[in-house]
Amino acid sequence: MKYTKVILGTFIIAVMLSAPLGMAQEVTNPDPVMNVYLLSPNTNAARNQWANLMQNELPKAGIGVTEHTNAGWDVVGPRTFAYPVNDTSVGIPTWADGGYDMVFIGLSGSLAYDPTGSYSSETLSPAGLNFAYYSNDTVDDLIVEYRTDLDASSRAETAKEIQAILYEDQPYIPIVNTAALWAANEGMGLDEKDLLFLGTLNYGDQWKGLEHDTDADLVYAHSYELSEFVPFVQQSYIAAAYMNTIFTGLYERDVTDANYDYMPVLAGADPVWNENYTIATVDLNTAAKFSNGNSVTAWDVVNTYRMHLTPAFASTLNGDIAPFLDMTKGNESVEYVDADTVKFHFADPYFQATGVMSLGILDSSVVGNYTSPAAADYDYNSNATYYGVGAGPFMYDDIDTTNSNVKVVAVPNYWNGAVASDSVTFAKSTKEAVLADLASGDVHIADAQFGLEVGEVEDLAGVAHEIVADFGTQFLTVNMNHPILGTGVETPVGQADATKAAEAARNVRKAISHLVPRQTIIDDLLQGKGTVGTSLWPDVAAGYDSSLAVYEYSVAKAIEYLELAGYSFDAETSSAAETSAAANATSETTSEAGFVPFEGAIPMAFLAFFSSLMILRRRN
Repeated sequence: MKYTKVILGTFIIAVMLSAPLGMAQEVTNPDPVMNVYLLSPNTNAARNQWANLMQNELPKAGIGVTEHTNAGWDVVGPRTFAYPVNDTSVGIPTWADGGYDMVFIGLSGSLAYDPTGSYSSETLSPAGLNFAYYSNDTVDDLIVEYRTDLDASSRAETAKEIQAILYEDQPYIPIVNTAALWAANEGMGLDEKDLLFLGTLNYGDQWKGLEHDTDADLVYAHSYELSEFVPFVQQSYIAAAYMNTIFTGLYERDVTDANYDYMPVLAGADPVWNENYTIATVDLNTAAKFSNGNSVTAWDVVNTYRMHLTPAFASTLNGDIAPFLDMTKGNESVEYVDADTVKFHFADPYFQATGVMSLGILDSSVVGNYTSPAAADYDYNSNATYYGVGAGPFMYDDIDTTNSNVKVVAVPNYWNGAVASDSVTFAKSTKEAVLADLASGDVHIADAQFGLEVGEVEDLAGVAHEIVADFGTQFLTVNMNHPILGTGVETPVGQADATKAAEAARNVRKAISHLVPRQTIIDDLLQGKGTVGTSLWPDVAAGYDSSLAVYEYSVAKAIEYLELAGYSFDAETSSAAETSAAANATSETTSEAGFVPFEGAIPMAFLAFFSSLMILRRRN
């Protein structure tokens, strides 16, 4: 009898240990208190997974998902930062009117991160990358203070002030700070720095050194739908990668330097500054030539910048330069001095000024001198090879828009030294196909966006891999023009008192942030490649605030914040949310301790059963 009691008790305990994990699975989602549309680019396999995960998480707190569109940049771009083309007076609308509600997206920062382009009201899309349409006067002032401060230590303190406000406002909800697995043929001999510039820095002249020990025709596999081929319409980093093989700037970061300092390329030397650090005089490298043999002149530089600064060109790089140049001078902010000299006039001192002077330069004799054209006069992509004359080591050979393949070939007698590879083909592929092509040698480099795992590549003969911490962040962007998520005017609190609408919307965004299972995403979907996102600042960039606490995953907290916005949930829903949150916490704890999930309850019980028999036998 005593044996029976011991065994039965052990069995019950084992089941009870597993029960909380099962309870989380039994919770019924509440009736939706609102409905949203989700948008995600289809170019990143790992992001696709957590975007789908969030589609399932949002309804747990009563946020219904009407539709989740996973599409290429031809859909995502026009609905986000490319919308509305040529009209800065119109804010990005919600999904129903051609924009978006929430979009899952990632951006790459830099070694010396500048938040202006993404979070300042100066760079609201389409003039810049602030496609959340976030506007905060205090943040605007702090960003100006940050970017004009030439002292690194005090600039870092300002960075933390900016992050603290963004942390509270959550217009962009951080998910993860990314790390990327790159796979390449062993013959490439790529190291971490090589992969860093391929994935993030993307500077043109660096490409000339890429070579393979057996094949001078390189194949770079990517996952993007390609629809842009000139610098005015860059919408994805892979587009920047192949364009930067063609279009070289005055300066580039030197990936061989320990600090990645800028080096002159089309410039003949470092810029010469006035005493206020607002005017930079740049002498050109007189040896520099375009792929057609024409010399690079000061007018080519001036003309290129004036085209980017002209609204009719709808340049996606406008936001990278216009906020920093002295636009009281208009297009004269980039001044022609003589055939070999230009001056850049900045509005204020800027710690990243050399980066502003690094746009890829176009041959003015090919694209035409600066005017004020109608956008229709510049259908770049209809003749990309015509507009695609640059001073980099490669030039366009073939553009296959049907299959999203781009081939560039080495410029004969390149002015800045020998080019190691005869050609580079940027070929669209899938994760499954790229693994086979890496093994066969048909692909030499697999872009990190495929989301490859160590287990998938470590046993491939002749294939090397590296996990590289990059400057990227993945986040969920909220349309700040959305009447619930952004302005809050259609939240119950906002409808009752317009003065409290903004606070109500902030509480809705905080609720969404509490629905993001960040650690689960890193552990299960990214296989450990990344760190939990708390800030929009890349965690490897100067000024990152490591003290910010994560918005913990909690359905209960999400519901609490939605209730603060005026939404009502019955007692049963609130109780279920508490149970779900507790179960999740238990799940994380037991997982760390080595316990098994609910589906392993019965095996665990039998393990306990046989263990009890062994104990009894020893006692006997």
